Amino acid sequence: MTASSGKPVLLYFHATWCPYCKKLEREVLSDGKVRAYLKDVIKVKIDAEKEVQLAEKYQVTAFPRLFMANLKTGKGQRLHTTVTPQEFLHEAQEMGLKGLLK
Repeated sequence: MTASSGKPVLLYFHATWCPYCKKLEREVLSDGKVRAYLKDVIKVKIDAEKEVQLAEKYQVTAFPRLFMANLKTGKGQRLHTTVTPQEFLHEAQEMGLKGLLK
């Protein structure tokens, strides 16, 4: 969550050449239900090859990587990226992200 807004932050680590990143964006992140679910989340798209230190901090070793981050602690919960929109929403709810969005 950000200190100033109290909103959770979704960190999306990607690489410009990554076909799996493009698939995630096209099939999951652009889905209407996913977009509605994440409407109150601050989304930050990070090119991991340009922001190497940040990618190392979150131990990004493959792309894409999604983390729901707590900026106070610098830690995040990783979400799976090889999923359908429905699976993504289910996992987000299982991780307790629904509570973060209240």
